[in-house]
Amino acid sequence: MKKELEKRKIGIDNLSEIKQILKEQNKKTSYHFGEPHLNIATFVGVYRMTIKEYDRRHNLKIDKKIIPYILRRIHSHFNREN
Repeated sequence: MKKELEKRKIGIDNLSEIKQILKEQNKKTSYHFGEPHLNIATFVGVYRMTIKEYDRRHNLKIDKKIIPYILRRIHSHFNREN
């Protein structure tokens, strides 16, 4: 999340907007399988939705080179063997 905020030059002066969007996105979440708490994947999803909403509101087109976790693991595995 920190890197995403830095990419967008979000600092203390506009952090309140991020907090407001985060509250809005958090209201859209649900509990999984009757658990009394939100799991880590849900938190990550809320942060992602928050960043996407911020981008939408500010008409930002940020480079989104997202490498799935499994591909990063495979890549690091093969790089260690060489």
